[in-house]
Amino acid sequence: MAAPERLWDRAQRYIEREQITAARITLEALLQRVPDHVPARMLLASTILSEGRIREAALHTIYAVQHMPNDVDAICMAAHCLKRLGETVVARDLLRHPEITKSNNGRALLELSHAQQALGNHPEALRLMNQARMTGYDSPEFRYYRGLQLQFNGFLKEAEAE
Repeated sequence: MAAPERLWDRAQRYIEREQITAARITLEALLQRVPDHVPARMLLASTILSEGRIREAALHTIYAVQHMPNDVDAICMAAHCLKRLGETVVARDLLRHPEITKSNNGRALLELSHAQQALGNHPEALRLMNQARMTGYDSPEFRYYRGLQLQFNGFLKEAEAE
């Protein structure tokens, strides 16, 4: 019986080599041993989605969300996956995770703001961008997207300056 860590490493190697079926089988074996392994569950959802099995991918993603660790990168990945799957109610709930307000990961906060924007929640998207800015996160891309959010929220002079 392969250790969960070896199965996880093997699945990632299969993904790197674009051997999706082998990755899916390996991830399924891993989850038989460790059902609450959130990264494996999310990667399995992605492999299943690539095979066109949308509902099954959504079920794995929702399961992962129910066992989500306090990890803003995992939250970000799950939120985007849920959005792509059309699971907007679950995505909105996930985007209220308390770990987000504590995060100082500017890149993840920017990605989470994109998820909020895609769900039509522009005030929260701008709040996350402002939170990212307070961490020192800055780039031309960030300023562009923050400028767009300022426009969506009616702050036209600030948007122009950005």
